[in-house]
Amino acid sequence: MRSLLLLLSIYTSLFSITITSHNIYKENNSVDLMLSFDAPYEGKVSQKKDNNSTILMLERLKVETSIIEKIDSTVIQNIQIIPYNTHTFVKVAGSNPFTLQASKTVDNSGLRIRAKTVAPIPTATKALITKKEQDISNSFLKVLAVLAFLFLVLYLLKKWLTQPKTSSNSWLFHKNDAPKQEIKIIQQKMIDTKNRVVLLEFNTTRYLVIIGHSNLILDKYKHEQTDNQENFETLLIQNDEKLEALLKDTK
Repeated sequence: MRSLLLLLSIYTSLFSITITSHNIYKENNSVDLMLSFDAPYEGKVSQKKDNNSTILMLERLKVETSIIEKIDSTVIQNIQIIPYNTHTFVKVAGSNPFTLQASKTVDNSGLRIRAKTVAPIPTATKALITKKEQDISNSFLKVLAVLAFLFLVLYLLKKWLTQPKTSSNSWLFHKNDAPKQEIKIIQQKMIDTKNRVVLLEFNTTRYLVIIGHSNLILDKYKHEQTDNQENFETLLIQNDEKLEALLKDTK
């Protein structure tokens, strides 16, 4: 008989923890539900989501009666505390996405349940990032197009300079020996046995290029900046360092 009473006493002590009070605290982006117990609580807390609500099951915890709280908040709108056999359910509902976290107090005599807003990813930021990446891609393609164009100009110029100019099969002349107008040689000067500096005009812009062992565009100018031999010599002096560096590399 005494053994039976002892077992009943132990069984009763396991399930005798009861919720004595509850309090709700609201912040801008969170809502806290504070539960107080009549003894330290060692039970487990499990969570389950259901549509627009989240349910916490508190094992081996009792509440005298069901409690329903209406919440005036953008985070959640409703909290229900429901007794079920030896357990208690806490159901939290809200129209917007939220997260639910439960943490016990230091002495296990209380439980804080916090509902917090889930911040959505701004769609405007995504669109801005995508637009920026597209702009970078377009700029890169433009640079490649300009480099390809300049390379073609240098290739054609070198081909013309290395072919006999009187040949009727030259790419720069028609059958009636009338010169084309796309590329025009304005000034040129030999700087060593392998390289020459050429000032050419193409599509209303003039380019200072080096032709020979290496093909390199040194600079580009407007017409009025390079109209005579004196100005051409000035351009060579201005680019003297580039020319010396290039000649050292080709030796």
